Amino acid sequence: MFLVLAGCVDLSEVGKFATTLESAKASFPALVADIQNSCIRRANFAPERTREDVLQHCGNLATSKDGLLQAQQVLLNYMEALKNLSSDSSLTYGEKLDRLSDTLSKSGLDDSQVKATTGLAKKLVDAAINGYRKKEIEKLVGQTNDDIQTLTGALKKVVTDGYGNELKLEEEAMNTFYETNIHEYAEKEPLTVTLVKRNWTTDFAALQTKKDAAAAYAKTMDSIADGHKQLYDSRNKWSTASLVKDLSSDISDLYQSTEQVYKAFK
Repeated sequence: MFLVLAGCVDLSEVGKFATTLESAKASFPALVADIQNSCIRRANFAPERTREDVLQHCGNLATSKDGLLQAQQVLLNYMEALKNLSSDSSLTYGEKLDRLSDTLSKSGLDDSQVKATTGLAKKLVDAAINGYRKKEIEKLVGQTNDDIQTLTGALKKVVTDGYGNELKLEEEAMNTFYETNIHEYAEKEPLTVTLVKRNWTTDFAALQTKKDAAAAYAKTMDSIADGHKQLYDSRNKWSTASLVKDLSSDISDLYQSTEQVYKAFK
């Protein structure tokens, strides 16, 4: 029996779970773009003899940007669909699927991750075409959980491994650059050393903000995966009390993490 037909469930918690990404939606593209920007900042710190090689690597990173943004958009579209269904609104989904697979193939995602993302997008199209409403939210959650787990895991890995590595390399190049300058000017130009240290402090603080945002983004993906798994596991026996209990921690984590990402890139 569908959960709404049982007449005892308020799906506001599902709506809250889905809506917590709103504040960070605009900042996700900036975070993805900063994967390449971090590399460019590293090139600015690099010795002239190695700068060209670093910039070539930065150029290669540009090819993955569109695919990563599209993968994130599929996830955001799904969360929007959950929000709409929880309030008994109809679904609209205008994304074109014909080129999605090609775009995703350039993102750096592997075949299984591309398949999960395109599969999730197709399920959203089918749900919109078939006029899903509140009573079908249970069905949609049941169909999509594997795809959600794969997609969130993929996006988390992109940020923790890909972006995280770029930030680590940037930090190493930055520290070497400033240490070299301090050593060079320590005795003959003490005022210059003071300015160098001040710039180092500023640049380090900015980098730390980016590292914190990357960690918050990874936590966002974990919270979506965990929260959706809770929905999936209890989809045949939802009640207001159980939803509040199951989702409250993930909703809180999502809100805090998306706010941190938003503040880093606003």
